Amino acid sequence: MLRQILDPDERVIQLTKLRTRKPLPFSLVELQRTPKSEEIFEIKHVNYLKVEVERYRGRNIVSHCYKCNWYHHKAGECESKARCLKCAGPHETNKCNITDRIPNPKCINCGETGNVDSFRGCRAFPKPSFTQQNRLINLNSQQRTFNTNANRVRDNFSYSRALNQHPLQEMAPRIPSIENSKPIDIPTNAFKDIAEELAELKNLMQEFPNLFSALKELKKARDTTEKLNILMKASDNSGTPVSG
Repeated sequence: MLRQILDPDERVIQLTKLRTRKPLPFSLVELQRTPKSEEIFEIKHVNYLKVEVERYRGRNIVSHCYKCNWYHHKAGECESKARCLKCAGPHETNKCNITDRIPNPKCINCGETGNVDSFRGCRAFPKPSFTQQNRLINLNSQQRTFNTNANRVRDNFSYSRALNQHPLQEMAPRIPSIENSKPIDIPTNAFKDIAEELAELKNLMQEFPNLFSALKELKKARDTTEKLNILMKASDNSGTPVSG
């Protein structure tokens, strides 16, 4: 259907980024204003791809011709005689003999001194239409409001929890980190006492080596009296293992 609408002299341009020249998922189609060209808005698929056709929305910038230095057209489309921006001579500005900057130029369109024809304050410069003026006034009159409480940071409130549509399903409380926990106050003499107790236990094990086997036998004892008997045998028979 697209081939039926397009004529051989009409173009389809793949748009790219300005700096990187990377292709964009947009194409610019140039068509003549005919009743047939309106059929392009009925196209929904191209090569099995879903597409959306929109009208071109250009920028609201007045085009300026660098050949005749007038407005609403480009130099490639200009059919008027050339006019120099500097001296108003019958030649293009880039071919003028004046190469130095003119401190107080004279506009070739309005005739006033102190500005050039591209100056927006020039009397001959095209003014925006009534619709464009109203649109600019509306944009300037709109006041943007920002709710500071809507995006404020809350403690123990994650981003996923803010997006949760079921607030009743609460998340597990955050475990306090070790860095923020208070240090444990341990007395200085505690380490010394522990070291002395371990040394005494070591000496006791060296003197009574049967204590290890006696401790295992304590699990099988039926009462306290039997446990005491096992310990007594271990202390008496320091070199003989205890048997059950």
